[in-house]
Amino acid sequence: MTQHLPVPQAAALSLWRGEIFTPLPLRQLIGLFKAEAAARYGVTVEEINGRSQVRPIAWARQEAMAATYHHTRLSMPQVGRIFGRDHTTVLHAIQRVAERAQKTVLAERVSHAGLAGLKAESFA
Repeated sequence: MTQHLPVPQAAALSLWRGEIFTPLPLRQLIGLFKAEAAARYGVTVEEINGRSQVRPIAWARQEAMAATYHHTRLSMPQVGRIFGRDHTTVLHAIQRVAERAQKTVLAERVSHAGLAGLKAESFA
């Protein structure tokens, strides 16, 4: 089923997924990264902009910071200033997002391997 999104939001989602899109103004692009991360974790953009360290909020903030760093030409100190954080916090966010992505891939491989084994065993 195709999800219909407003053009700017669809462009940000395309970028989030690694697709090519027409460039957006930087402020709007960062806002869309925050909105996408907030939606993924069930939090608000205001919470991402806040100081809370509750896990879903922190993880959403980390993903928004990582996306901002990876998909713009901003330095870590610049990204940190935008999010009201230090550049070392941006570095930490990038590392944690990469670790979680790696764990997700590993879990999917283990799950897939387990399901393949179950299928083979059930027919033996």
